[in-house]
Amino acid sequence: AEASKERLIESPRPCFTVDARTVWNRLSPIGYFYHDIWYDRLCTRRRTYQHSIIKNCIGNRSMYLLGDSTLRQWHYVIQDRINCTFVTDTWLESSKHRPVTCVDRNLNFTLHWAPHGLPFATDNTPRRYFRPIATRIDDINGDDRVIIVINLFAHMMSFHSSVFYNRMVTIKDSIIRLFQRCPNATVAIKGPHYYSFEKQMYQSLWMLDKYADVYTNIMRELFIDLSNRVIYLDGMDITISAETKHIHPSRQTAIQMVEDMLSKICPQLSTSKVTHL
Repeated sequence: AEASKERLIESPRPCFTVDARTVWNRLSPIGYFYHDIWYDRLCTRRRTYQHSIIKNCIGNRSMYLLGDSTLRQWHYVIQDRINCTFVTDTWLESSKHRPVTCVDRNLNFTLHWAPHGLPFATDNTPRRYFRPIATRIDDINGDDRVIIVINLFAHMMSFHSSVFYNRMVTIKDSIIRLFQRCPNATVAIKGPHYYSFEKQMYQSLWMLDKYADVYTNIMRELFIDLSNRVIYLDGMDITISAETKHIHPSRQTAIQMVEDMLSKICPQLSTSKVTHL
C-alpha cells in the first residue's frame, strides 16, 4: 500500500444492499483502516456526506441511542454533523449519564440518548435514569420510521453472563413488539468492542474484552430468527485496527463507526462507485 499509494479495492456493493443476515456471522477481518478511514471488505459507502444527503437519510425521523457512554460518543458525532440543539439539560450542566434529547428543526429530526438499565458502573447519578432498554423501546409509539441503536456490554462484564443473557431476552421481546407497532422501524445492535487499559486499576472493573466472544455468541443465538430485520454492527475489528486502549474509542474511530452504521441503514449513504485514494 505504501509503495503503490493505493489501498485495496473496495467491493462495489453498496452497504445498504447487504442482507442483514450476512453481517451477523462474518469472519474476521471484516475491514481495515487506511489513512484513518474504515473500509468494510463487504461493501462500500460514501466518504463525504453533504447536508442534503444526510437530510434524505434522517430527515423527518427520530433516532434513539440506548446503551452506554460509547453510544453517547455517537450522539456527539451525529450532533456535530447537523444543527441539533439540546431541548433537555446538557451533559455540561448535569450528570453525563442522564438521558438527553436534541432537535434539528430544519431536518425535523430528533436524537435521543439514554443509558441502559442496571447494572451500570458509575457514581453521582440518580438511579431513576437507568431504565431497562426494553422499557424504553416499549415507550416508543407512533413513529413508524424510528431508528434505534442498542448496545450492552462493558457494564455487564463484572457479572455472570446470565445477567447479559436475561437483559438481551427482554430486549429481543421488546423489539418484536416494536415491529408490530412500527413495521418500518430500523433496529441495529452495536456489538462488543476491543479495549485494553494496560494494567491500570480499571482492569478489575471492566475485565478488558475477554468475554466479547461469549456475549457476541449469545446475541447471535438469540437473534437468529430476527437476523433479517435487526442489523448487527460489529465493533471488534474496527477498534482492534485502531489499537483502541481506553474503553472509549478515539473521536476518529467513533466517527467511522457512526458512518458505518449510517451506510447500513440509509441508501443515500451507500454508493456503488469504487474509488482509489
